[in-house]
Amino acid sequence: MRGPRWLAARYAPVFDPGPDDLPHWDLLPDRPEEFFRLEGEYDRRELKRAYTRLIKRFKPERHPDEFRRIRAAYEVLDERLRYGASTAYTG
Repeated sequence: MRGPRWLAARYAPVFDPGPDDLPHWDLLPDRPEEFFRLEGEYDRRELKRAYTRLIKRFKPERHPDEFRRIRAAYEVLDERLRYGASTAYTG
């Protein structure tokens, strides 16, 4: 018999990001696709997933500068997908 669910969640392994999991800030502003690790053709759903993954780690309350850069890069790529326009990143 398994223990209570809260017990399993409490002792679940903690995610410890390795060096490959850290964002490469030097890719901004020139290569936002590589910053979000998007390859080839991607859609808004994939972009949103990549954005959410980073926002969970860089919350605006704790990391306002990083959040601002992530958000600006996301908005540029989202605009490109929506309107097909080549928008410049200004972060």
